[in-house]
Amino acid sequence: MFKVLNSYWNEIFDDRFNPLQGLPSVVRYQLMMVLALMWSFIFCTMIGWMVIFPYWAIGHVVLLSCGLAVTHFTFQNASKFKATLSHRDVLRTADGKGAQHDDIWGA
Repeated sequence: MFKVLNSYWNEIFDDRFNPLQGLPSVVRYQLMMVLALMWSFIFCTMIGWMVIFPYWAIGHVVLLSCGLAVTHFTFQNASKFKATLSHRDVLRTADGKGAQHDDIWGA
């Protein structure tokens, strides 16, 4: 078991045995540093994601709930009006003669 893990370790982390072995040592070092930085970022992000995920999920549930509530109340209030009402019908005077305010286009 130890030999298998050691061979995997050497194939990945030892620049004398990994696929970068044909490159000059300075370039190997630079590439290994970039890869190390990349994997550090990936693992830190993953750990941070695990820590912040519950708050993120709760925030999304709250936002979705607010959106659903606004949609529900909008649809509920819209169902109170007759389908034939237009903006002109809503703004008619008490005697029913004309709209209190005409739209800006005069249509």
